[in-house]
Amino acid sequence: MEKTNWRKSSQVKIDLLIIIGFNVGMFLIFSSMDMLELIVDLAEQYEEWEIDEIIPLFFTIALSLIIFSLRRWSEMRRLYNEVHKLSITDPLTGLYNRRHFNETLNLEIERSKRTGTQLSIIILDVDYFKKINDIQGHNIGDRVLCQFSSILTEVTRKIDTVARWGGEEFIILCPHTSLGNAEAIAEKLMSAIHDFEFDRVGKITATIGAVSACPDETSASIINRADVCLYKGKNNGRNCITLDNELCE
Repeated sequence: MEKTNWRKSSQVKIDLLIIIGFNVGMFLIFSSMDMLELIVDLAEQYEEWEIDEIIPLFFTIALSLIIFSLRRWSEMRRLYNEVHKLSITDPLTGLYNRRHFNETLNLEIERSKRTGTQLSIIILDVDYFKKINDIQGHNIGDRVLCQFSSILTEVTRKIDTVARWGGEEFIILCPHTSLGNAEAIAEKLMSAIHDFEFDRVGKITATIGAVSACPDETSASIINRADVCLYKGKNNGRNCITLDNELCE
């Protein structure tokens, strides 16, 4: 990712240098000419051309080209934004996807190391989701996932990053958050899920795991510990919150 961004940055710099060089070169060429005298001589030499009428035409053509370029630029920006959004979001739920979550987590880990602040991870799994698909069908299952996603975005904070981790698993990055505060967020999520009536399904439950990152820990290690907490919760009967209370070395 860093190499790709570096290449893009280098290409932009090269393009800017080419544009600057071209314009400086053209300026030097035109500065050595008396353009007004050339135009007057041309008008006197070819009076039938109506130079005084042709010259304004160049300005209108230039203005038209500028407007055309600005419109195409606007369209390209819109298309770029749409493509970028598709590349970082889950098509079903509209949440961020796994790739974007991993990129954001790595950035937050570096920020946490610089600032000395804590960050936590919350991972959730919809209990017995396979039964919903088997009994109600995949359309209802998809609807449940979308409603579940809405609960996550409504309960979490603006600084949190909510993503669909895969299937019926979701993950939340909570920057500037201790394990105790992550537990409080998890409890709010659990309460909101219990209170919600899902379409054609009614009440459902979820199993939640939460961990706080250790100093100098990698993203893979943090997610692995959160995953361990989640599966501990599943083995303990589901519909519960499991925290990683082990001290970091």
